[in-house]
Amino acid sequence: MKFQKLVLILVFVLISLSNVVASSVSNAVPVSETIVRNNSTFLVDGWDELPFKHLKANKSWVEYVNTNYDPSPNWITILYDENNEKISPKCLSYSAATVADWFSLETGEVLDTYTSYLNNRIEYGHNPRELEAIYHDRHTFYNTYTYLFFDASVTWEQIPYNLKGYVDILTNPPSDWINVTDPDLGSNYLHTVKPGEYLPGGETENLKRSIPIVSNKEQVQSALERYGILYAHLDSTLVGWDLLGIEFPIHAVTLIGYGNYGGEDVFWIHDTYDRPYVNSSYQDVRYKAIDVFDLDSIYAFFDPTWSTYRHDNRRTGSSTFKGDLSNETSPDDFTFPGDGQTDGLDHPAFADLDGDGYQEIIVGTKNDVLIGNSSEARGRVFAYNFDKQGKDKAWWSTTNEDIGLYLPVIGTPTVADLNNDGNKEVIFGDTYGRMWVLNNKGDKL
Repeated sequence: MKFQKLVLILVFVLISLSNVVASSVSNAVPVSETIVRNNSTFLVDGWDELPFKHLKANKSWVEYVNTNYDPSPNWITILYDENNEKISPKCLSYSAATVADWFSLETGEVLDTYTSYLNNRIEYGHNPRELEAIYHDRHTFYNTYTYLFFDASVTWEQIPYNLKGYVDILTNPPSDWINVTDPDLGSNYLHTVKPGEYLPGGETENLKRSIPIVSNKEQVQSALERYGILYAHLDSTLVGWDLLGIEFPIHAVTLIGYGNYGGEDVFWIHDTYDRPYVNSSYQDVRYKAIDVFDLDSIYAFFDPTWSTYRHDNRRTGSSTFKGDLSNETSPDDFTFPGDGQTDGLDHPAFADLDGDGYQEIIVGTKNDVLIGNSSEARGRVFAYNFDKQGKDKAWWSTTNEDIGLYLPVIGTPTVADLNNDGNKEVIFGDTYGRMWVLNNKGDKL
């Protein structure tokens, strides 16, 4: 009898501890969307278009799962709140899915829907449970896919704990997952990773706090402006451990911008709950503010193949192009053909048009171009080649033939492989409202 009581007490302690972890004791302050909007210095593009996922199990759904799906062990049905909801510590997968949602929206994709594993809600975007299933599949004791030291509330599963694991999944997703059974619900919940899903081939920059705190704020602000949404772990102080000064990173979130709130510099959080702001005491809401001192490891993502407006689909004005121009081939040095006089240059695009591993500079002109001592009131598109031997002009839009481009070019050309033939095309418009597509040699398609 004493042993049974001891077991029951231990189970209760584990459940309670899991609840503490899931609720993420942090210094993040709940805020409303209006507060974010009115107190921001910078917000990533499309921040208010991101869908919200809800990191709470629904008791009636949990009871349905236990009755019909027979998980082993059964999901927990005690200690639910007044709304019959209970948090489960799956924030790392939920925030990672939000990162993927943002990149999908920025590249013009329409978000799919999925049925939530925790509460049976229909939600938009990438399914965090699929990411979690991949994490479990890749787990070994000594690799990146590590677990926390106790099991999750609600599902009794081990808790994925390493942001690096989800970073690896986002940038290196499996290519053979078609109707893969869930590690807990089996064939009742299947997973299929579509080709091109998540951020395959993407690169990351780890902003883990390894530099002085004073400069870290500026570094994170710069990363938001340059890369967009950030994937972050918060420093949470567990109840009772604060006296020892122990900071235990637990809750994972996405950072969507920064500003000043209550006289303090803060970063804005897109959290893992779908509840509007009520008041400052209700924690589980959509948006929060956090101080830089409460941030632990942070990851920025970028796709090195993006080569559009200012080399950045996010339209932030920064470039992830990594500088394959040497000092001898500075972009300040090149000139245009003929006497090199032109008017109305727009921002350049950068892309490797000829596949030699070095990026070309592509730029359009809005007004007169002087070529061969003859001024022509027409727009043109120029591509300049840079390689190990130095700079050289690749082509301009009437090198090989008169393609019929007589009017000014609008904006910066976009570069993309439109027909999936492995070669990039150059796309732009003119003031007559026509859309132009040239191949990587400057010929009209």
